[in-house]
Parts: sequence; structure tokens; C-alpha cells
Amino acid sequence: MPDHIAEEAKNFKLLGHDPSAAWGGGSIVEINKGYAYVGGVGSASFNGPEGFTVHDVRDPRNPKKVAEVKSPPGVHSHKLRVVDGDILYVNSERLGGEKGLNARTGLFIFDISKGGEPKQIGFYDTPGTGPHRFGVDNKRKLAFLPNDAPGWNKRVIWTLDIKNPEQPEVISQWGLPWMKAADGIGEGGSAQPHEEAVTLHGPPMIRGNRMYAAWWGGGISVIDCTDLSNMKLPGISPGRRPSPARTTPAGRSAISPTSSSPTRRAPSRNTGTRSSCGSSMRARRTSSHRLRPSCRTATNTLTAPAATAHTTSWSARSRPTGRGRTSCSSPTSTQVSARST
Repeated sequence: MPDHIAEEAKNFKLLGHDPSAAWGGGSIVEINKGYAYVGGVGSASFNGPEGFTVHDVRDPRNPKKVAEVKSPPGVHSHKLRVVDGDILYVNSERLGGEKGLNARTGLFIFDISKGGEPKQIGFYDTPGTGPHRFGVDNKRKLAFLPNDAPGWNKRVIWTLDIKNPEQPEVISQWGLPWMKAADGIGEGGSAQPHEEAVTLHGPPMIRGNRMYAAWWGGGISVIDCTDLSNMKLPGISPGRRPSPARTTPAGRSAISPTSSSPTRRAPSRNTGTRSSCGSSMRARRTSSHRLRPSCRTATNTLTAPAATAHTTSWSARSRPTGRGRTSCSSPTSTQVSARST
């Protein structure tokens, strides 16, 4: 690698560099109170560990890694978002193949109020392969997850109320009308085959009473989100799928449209109502679903002196019970390493 890389933009100047971020394979970076949190691409498309690293960037010319958080076996954790300044969400997505068979999918919830000492305080369960590139709207107290959902094919929009960030509540699960499963169950998983799949890959965004979402294989949708619990797709007849811009490859059959109203919501693990894009009511929970975390305290938290590097682990030990809460009985852990500064 050359000693000097030519600048590619005007008015930008490199102040500091830490090549150890995310073990060399960075994805999303979030900054909070002088610390950078860097999600690692891991083994999915890199050769590094799964998890994220934490860096003290208060002196931008001398960034230092102060902690590493490694995910449990089979988990891909490359996306993270800061919530309200002191909470960090990190995705727990299932790795492909045999590696991810026993992975728990959803969101890790960390307390980052102490900067370089992230402490896991909960876990939010989701079905299927888990959330991919999710987003957080701190102004509206909302989170958006691309995730599998009952009754839908592939990943759809999960809109979560995060006014209490330790206990997210589902407002709605919404997909394009032709993603509705004819059998009422749905087929989740990754976007396979790539040429035919229609799935949500990244988070939507809200402007006014419109939600904008980009779909792998489905273009962009402009959604009426005046009522987030009953979002609508104007101009699309129920069950009618517009002709795709791409052609179907030879030897493959096109996806058949399914009959469904764009305003019909999928069966959800937690359902709730929200009167508008900016105000909400507490979501209702059904007894057969398991999305709400309850493990809110932690032991063996990171307390590393500045000159000593050591590793400690915190066990979430939470598994869903039949009443929509988690218990603290079976092991799931993240490894937290403290680095001397």
C-alpha cells in the first residue's frame, strides 16, 4: 500500500487514522460523546471477527481503540445505531449456512453512557434471519428494521416505537402488496435468487407524512404514513404488481403477484397503533409472541484500568418466554475486550 493516497475531494484533510477499527473491515460508524463505534463486516464479506470496536476520537489526530465487542457464534453484527445518545442498537443477523443455525436474531441493546465501556442491557428478538441495514430516527423516536415477518415473503418494513429504547414496541410490519404470502405464512431468508427477489435491504426514511423506501427488486415506494399502523401505497391497485424494469432471465419464472390490499398489515408479534408519524400509543402485545426484552441489568461489566488490557464477557442469558418477555436462563454472550489507551 502506498505511503500517500491522493486526495479525491476538495476541502477535506485527513487528521487521524486507526487501521484497527472493526479489525480492518469497517461498515457503519456512529459517533457519540467523543467515541466512535464501528461495525465490523466480519466473515460475511471479509476475514475479520463479528462485532464492533470502540475508539476514543476526542483527539482526532490520535484515535485510539478502547474496546472490542465480539458477537456470539453464528451472529453477523455489522450495523449499529446510536439511540438518544446513551443507547446503542447493534443488529444480530444470522450467518449463512451451518454457521448461523443456532443464532439468536434481533437487536443487541447496549448502554454507552460511559463512552469506552459498552454494557449490554438487553436484547430484542425478531424472527427469521434477523435485521439487516436498519435505521433510527431519533427525532420521531422510531426505528426501522428490514426483517422477515409472518405472512410476508422476504424482508419488509418493521416500524418500531423506541420512546423507551430498552423496550421497543412494534407499530407495524409493511411490505409491497405483491410481497404478501398467498399461503399466509411467507418465505423469509436472504434475497435469493437475486434476479427475482423483492426484499427491503435498507431502512426507509420519513419526510412529513410520506415514507420513502427502496426495495431490492422493487424500486422505490412513496408511502402514506399519516397513520403508521395503517400505511398506504397510493396509486397501486390491491394485488397488482407494476411491470418490473428488468427482464426475467431465461430459464427462470417471474414472481406471480398475490392478491392483497396495500393497507392490510401482516400478522405481527406485537401490534400497536400510532395516530400519526410523530405521535404514538403504546403497542398491544399478544401472548404468543416474544419480541419484548426484559433483561435490564448486567453483571461482569467492563472495568479496565488504563494500563491493563483484559477480556471479560457479559451474558445476556435471555430467551423468549411464552408471554412476550425474555427470561434469563440460557446463555447468549458478547465478548468485550478492553484495550489500554
